[in-house]
Amino acid sequence: MPVGLSSLPDGVIFQLFDFAINSGIQTAIRHFQKSLGVADDGHFGPISKLAASMRSESDMIMRLSAERLDFMTKLSNWPNASRGWARRIAQNLRYGSIDS
Repeated sequence: MPVGLSSLPDGVIFQLFDFAINSGIQTAIRHFQKSLGVADDGHFGPISKLAASMRSESDMIMRLSAERLDFMTKLSNWPNASRGWARRIAQNLRYGSIDS
Protein backbone atom coordinates (compact mmCIF):
# COMPACT_ATOMS: atom_id res chain seq x y z
CA MET A 1 0.00 0.00 0.00
CA PRO A 2 1.48 3.37 -0.98
CA VAL A 3 2.51 5.55 1.93
CA GLY A 4 -0.31 7.69 3.24
CA LEU A 5 -3.22 5.55 2.17
CA SER A 6 -3.21 3.63 5.45
CA SER A 7 -4.65 6.76 7.11
CA LEU A 8 -7.86 6.38 5.08
CA PRO A 9 -11.00 4.61 6.32
CA ASP A 10 -11.14 0.88 5.56
CA GLY A 11 -14.06 1.27 3.15
CA VAL A 12 -12.08 3.73 1.03
CA ILE A 13 -8.99 1.53 1.10
CA PHE A 14 -11.09 -1.40 -0.15
CA GLN A 15 -12.42 0.70 -3.04
CA LEU A 16 -8.91 1.87 -3.96
CA PHE A 17 -7.57 -1.67 -3.76
CA ASP A 18 -10.32 -2.98 -6.04
CA PHE A 19 -9.75 -0.14 -8.52
CA ALA A 20 -5.97 -0.77 -8.44
CA ILE A 21 -6.38 -4.51 -9.08
CA ASN A 22 -8.26 -3.77 -12.29
CA SER A 23 -6.60 -0.57 -13.48
CA GLY A 24 -3.27 -0.18 -11.69
CA ILE A 25 -2.18 1.61 -8.53
CA GLN A 26 -1.29 4.94 -10.12
CA THR A 27 -4.58 5.07 -12.04
CA ALA A 28 -6.56 4.37 -8.87
CA ILE A 29 -4.68 7.02 -6.90
CA ARG A 30 -4.96 9.62 -9.67
CA HIS A 31 -8.71 9.14 -9.95
CA PHE A 32 -9.07 9.22 -6.18
CA GLN A 33 -7.19 12.52 -6.14
CA LYS A 34 -9.45 13.81 -8.91
CA SER A 35 -12.48 12.83 -6.82
CA LEU A 36 -10.99 14.83 -3.93
CA GLY A 37 -10.50 17.90 -6.11
CA VAL A 38 -6.71 17.98 -5.90
CA ALA A 39 -3.97 17.63 -8.50
CA ASP A 40 -4.02 14.10 -9.86
CA ASP A 41 -0.29 13.41 -9.84
CA GLY A 42 -0.51 9.84 -8.55
CA HIS A 43 1.34 10.62 -5.32
CA PHE A 44 -0.81 10.62 -2.19
CA GLY A 45 0.95 13.36 -0.25
CA PRO A 46 0.00 15.99 2.34
CA ILE A 47 -2.41 17.91 0.09
CA SER A 48 -4.29 14.74 -0.83
CA LYS A 49 -4.34 13.63 2.81
CA LEU A 50 -5.75 16.98 3.90
CA ALA A 51 -8.46 16.86 1.23
CA ALA A 52 -9.39 13.31 2.27
CA SER A 53 -9.55 14.29 5.94
CA MET A 54 -12.20 16.87 5.08
CA ARG A 55 -14.58 14.32 3.52
CA SER A 56 -16.68 11.60 5.05
CA GLU A 57 -15.96 7.97 4.24
CA SER A 58 -19.24 7.60 2.35
CA ASP A 59 -18.57 10.74 0.29
CA MET A 60 -15.13 9.46 -0.68
CA ILE A 61 -16.54 6.06 -1.65
CA MET A 62 -19.31 7.55 -3.78
CA ARG A 63 -17.06 10.11 -5.48
CA LEU A 64 -14.33 7.54 -6.19
CA SER A 65 -16.89 5.11 -7.60
CA ALA A 66 -18.26 7.84 -9.86
CA GLU A 67 -14.74 8.66 -11.09
CA ARG A 68 -14.05 4.98 -11.66
CA LEU A 69 -17.22 4.45 -13.65
CA ASP A 70 -16.55 7.54 -15.73
CA PHE A 71 -12.98 6.34 -16.39
CA MET A 72 -14.15 2.90 -17.42
CA THR A 73 -16.76 4.18 -19.86
CA LYS A 74 -13.91 5.77 -21.83
CA LEU A 75 -11.99 2.50 -22.24
CA SER A 76 -12.06 0.88 -25.67
CA ASN A 77 -13.41 -2.42 -24.33
CA TRP A 78 -16.29 -0.79 -22.43
CA PRO A 79 -18.83 -2.06 -25.01
CA ASN A 80 -17.82 -5.67 -24.31
CA ALA A 81 -17.14 -5.57 -20.57
CA SER A 82 -19.47 -2.83 -19.35
CA ARG A 83 -22.12 -5.04 -17.78
CA GLY A 84 -19.65 -6.83 -15.51
CA TRP A 85 -17.74 -3.67 -14.63
CA ALA A 86 -20.89 -1.72 -13.84
CA ARG A 87 -22.17 -4.57 -11.67
CA ARG A 88 -18.85 -4.71 -9.83
CA ILE A 89 -18.97 -0.99 -9.07
CA ALA A 90 -22.62 -1.29 -7.99
CA GLN A 91 -21.66 -4.10 -5.61
CA ASN A 92 -18.79 -2.00 -4.27
CA LEU A 93 -21.23 0.84 -3.59
CA ARG A 94 -23.35 -1.64 -1.61
CA TYR A 95 -20.28 -2.69 0.40
CA GLY A 96 -19.45 0.98 0.88
CA SER A 97 -22.87 1.68 2.36
CA ILE A 98 -22.24 -1.05 4.92
CA ASP A 99 -18.64 -0.01 5.65
CA SER A 100 -19.33 3.68 6.23
